[in-house]
Amino acid sequence: MKISSNYIGIAVGGGLGALARLGVFSIIDETLLKVLVCNIAGTFIYALANDLSEHLPKEFRNFIMSGFCGGISIFATFSKDSVLALQERDFGEFFANLFSNFTLCVIAVFAAGWIVKRSKKLLSGRGAK
Repeated sequence: MKISSNYIGIAVGGGLGALARLGVFSIIDETLLKVLVCNIAGTFIYALANDLSEHLPKEFRNFIMSGFCGGISIFATFSKDSVLALQERDFGEFFANLFSNFTLCVIAVFAAGWIVKRSKKLLSGRGAK
């Protein structure tokens, strides 16, 4: 069975994303905050790659989007922590976790799109000179 470079790229990207998550976890002590940071970073990078997809080779898109973002973004942990907060009847923590992850990740998608549009305008302005 031949393994394509696409699969290898996804595996390497996933490993790097997991290592990036480990780095975030070693810097931040508070459990919900470290999950939030990883989810925002994964969402932002995914959105950047998606918005730039027409300019990126398929293998690199998969390396970033499926691999790296899959390794760093930890929605399963977010979900587990949310259920734990509900089980402990800590509704304030549950709703803060829910709304901050959702809201800030949606903002990350808009921010990535804005950066890509702004960069394209700046680059197209340089090419015209």
